[in-house]
Amino acid sequence: MDNRITVAYYRSSSELQENSIDMQKYKAEKKAIQLNLLIENVYIDEFVSARTNKIFQRPQMKNLYDDIKNGIVGKLLVYKRDRIARQSVEYLQFYEHCKKYKVEVIFTSDMEKELTFDYMGEFFEHIMAGFVELEATNIHERLNQSRITRFYNNEYGRKMPFGYSWNPTTRIIELNAADLSLVREIFYEAKSGKYSTLNDLRKHLNSSNKLKKGKPWSVQALEKLLRHPLYCGNYIMHFSGKEHSKFHEELAIISLEAWEDVQEMVEDMMQRRDSKKAEDPYLLHNLLSCSICQKPLTSKVIADETGQENKIYGCAKHDISLIKENVEDFVIKHILSYVVSLASTNWSKLFNKQNKNEVKSKKVTAKNEQQELKRLRSNIFRQADILLGNPETSIKNEVELNLLALHGDLASQREKYDDSLRSLNTALNFSEQVKEDLAQLKNEEIINYLQKYSKTHLRALIENVLTIVKVNPNREFDFVYKYPYSLKGDSV
Repeated sequence: MDNRITVAYYRSSSELQENSIDMQKYKAEKKAIQLNLLIENVYIDEFVSARTNKIFQRPQMKNLYDDIKNGIVGKLLVYKRDRIARQSVEYLQFYEHCKKYKVEVIFTSDMEKELTFDYMGEFFEHIMAGFVELEATNIHERLNQSRITRFYNNEYGRKMPFGYSWNPTTRIIELNAADLSLVREIFYEAKSGKYSTLNDLRKHLNSSNKLKKGKPWSVQALEKLLRHPLYCGNYIMHFSGKEHSKFHEELAIISLEAWEDVQEMVEDMMQRRDSKKAEDPYLLHNLLSCSICQKPLTSKVIADETGQENKIYGCAKHDISLIKENVEDFVIKHILSYVVSLASTNWSKLFNKQNKNEVKSKKVTAKNEQQELKRLRSNIFRQADILLGNPETSIKNEVELNLLALHGDLASQREKYDDSLRSLNTALNFSEQVKEDLAQLKNEEIINYLQKYSKTHLRALIENVLTIVKVNPNREFDFVYKYPYSLKGDSV
């Protein structure tokens, strides 16, 4: 007896919107009812181009491919051949894969010829594979050439940089004089050499109330603006990975030479910013909060009376100011000491007990979801028997509607069941992971741990065990740990 299941594969891409997921789903469910089949799993690759993404680059297609190999899939419902692959070699690879594992492929489109694995069928599929790839290439090339032609005819405009807008009625790029006056000033400020980083320039613009549509500038927005070539009149777009450009003298607000000078300045400013970040990151960013206003402590640099700059975490509203180096050293050592101290309590027994209860609860949930899945399957089979045994058209129409609704419920329930299994598996593995983390820390002297591991490693450790550290104006610290480290064990 063949115990393999019937599944469906749906794919949509940005190129072929007419074959939407909803339409493919409707066709598959209708075909399943006609053939008295039960769709027990679906694989959906939405907005994924088969022309640019190979089979194993499409997550759900890869899962389907593996499930076929593992003997899970017996019948596959799919809309058309081009939903499987757009490249002839990949399509024939999938065809041979289905042939090897004796998977029946059923096309749900009324216009698609049946797929067979005999000699004539294989000959036909080789011909069709070429047509599928040729169709994909022709569609893409037509769209691409249309865009390129419109671009050079000044009829193609996408999102414009600040100061410009595309008018779809007149089909021209329009200039906003006030906005471009500000842009010109920003370019001259960047070119002046007065600013060490883009963040310095950002601060100057925002403090001078030279804002973008009333909103403060960000470093990212400034970099994007300063790097855009349209400000020197060069309109550049990429089609299929190839650059196309057209010079518009009437759109230029600065000279090409000035724009190129600014590119060098921006590159230098970005490198200085990146080097500063790499030198000494804020290890406790968003992990320290003010116990009064509950807001994260701000990471910033301030100068003392002597002009010496210090990196701090602080809350200006409630007069909290902590030297970065001191507070990071204190917090890390406190966390490591706390976690290691758990070994001298009955914490492990307490955690194991709670974890067992958690696993037990998730097993019950998974069992209930599985029973509901079985109930829906039985209901579908009963409705199918009614459909096959009753010739009256009115009753058939009603049963078909019921079956469509049940197929939708079955798909939703399958997702719930899969989620419950994933949750159960996480709970089962969680205990072992916690034990490994503890064993690693117990075998390391704390001071050696601090010296041995990078800031990135320490940040990962902190995020694993800590929710937040609340700090008050008296510099008192309240550590809030994540489960299971929040469990309180008694000394043993």
